[in-house]
Formats: sequence, C-alpha cells, structure tokens
Amino acid sequence: MAAPDTVLQIVPHLPGSFDGVGDYAVNLARALAADHGIVTTFLVAAKPSVTSKDGFAIVSGLDASDSGRHENIILHYANYGYQPRGVPLALRTFVKKLRRQIRGSWVTMFHELYASGPPWQSAFWLRPFQARIAHDLIDASNSCVVSNAPIERAIHAYDPGKEIHTVPVMSNFGEPELIDSVSSRKRWAICGGTALIARSLCRLEQLLPAIPTEFAPEHLDVVGGRPDQSVIAPIDRLKQLFAVN
Repeated sequence: MAAPDTVLQIVPHLPGSFDGVGDYAVNLARALAADHGIVTTFLVAAKPSVTSKDGFAIVSGLDASDSGRHENIILHYANYGYQPRGVPLALRTFVKKLRRQIRGSWVTMFHELYASGPPWQSAFWLRPFQARIAHDLIDASNSCVVSNAPIERAIHAYDPGKEIHTVPVMSNFGEPELIDSVSSRKRWAICGGTALIARSLCRLEQLLPAIPTEFAPEHLDVVGGRPDQSVIAPIDRLKQLFAVN
C-alpha cells in the first residue's frame, strides 16, 4: 500500500488559538484529508509547547530540521503574523533554505501582502522591505492563492506569469441569512489582524457619509488585532457616531 501524500502547512501561530489564519489552515487540512487523503503537518513559527493539535502533528519553529521530509508546502503568509513590524526576515531565510529541499509543489496563501500608511506610521518606511520579502515568497511559489482582487493585481504587477487562484475567505462567524428586516443590518463587524483592522476602520470613516441611512451601521464590533494607536485612534473617532465594542 502506497504511503499517503503529505503536506507541510506553515502558519504563524498555533491553529485553533483564536487566529483567523490558523482556523483557515485547519479547515484546509481537514478538507485535504477528507477529499484527497493528504496528511497535513503544521509548522508553527511561534514555537508552541505541544506536538499535536486536533489530530494534526505540530512542528515547532522555523529552525525545524525535519521540515524537508514533506512532499509539498503550503505557506500561509500574513507578514504581521510572523513579525510585529511586518518584516519577517527569519521566515524569508527559512523559506529559501527549505525551498531547495522540496521536490513537490509550493503554494503560498497570501492573507496579506504588505502594508501602506502615512509617513508618520512605520508601515510607510517599512513597506519597501515588506514588498521585497513578499516578492521573494512569490518567487519561491509554484502558485499563489489570494482572497481578493487587489492582492492578485499586486502579485501580477510583480510577476505577470505567476499562477494565481482567487478564493474568497468565508467568515468564521458563518454566512448571514437573507432576511428582509432592515434593523438587523445595523450591526457591523470588522475582524482581522492589526493592520487589516486599521485599514478597514479608516476606510469606513471615509465611506460612512456615502452609506445610505437604511444600511449605515448603528453598532460596530471590532474583533482581533492589538491595541495599537492605528486602531485606537479611528475607534475613538467612530465612537462619536455609534457604539463600538
């Protein structure tokens, strides 16, 4: 009997620890096992103390010596997940080393690519470094998976020939039911990492005057991220308009 195909999924934090990227990776691992008989091992950059989770083996840290024994790689890339400033140099070094050992396919799921911001924020000055790392990861990949058109366009701007699959990410809260009640649409939620939440809050501020009254939020829940000033400042401004948790 032939041995099952294997894949190493690289994630920033332990799956199942209130981390959207990790939840996505676990759901993917379950689907690969059920639909294709592919066995997943998770390599967790943050070095957890456990060696298994939800029936999946866990490899700890970017210095794991046995990473190259897997046939295929799925890298889940969210640059701020691997390094607080979004410049994961250690990840790039590890990827370059590991890529030479992998004979199968390398797929990178870009949950984030790189950040942008005004000159008084670190993202403005670090963007060139973030972009260089992202480009190196694109080069290492046979194909890329993205969740939205802007990331797809950015990758193709760098490498027009790169194979890209756009797959929207479904909400962990479940998809809403189609209902006629207007009042039920008044509660909105923004979820994600710090950079994504900051961008979404600023965009909401800009677009709020253009949102029709019957659809405009009366209550906003913000889930995830760190208590960074880039998040706190727009929340304080939005609190003047409606309740924010």
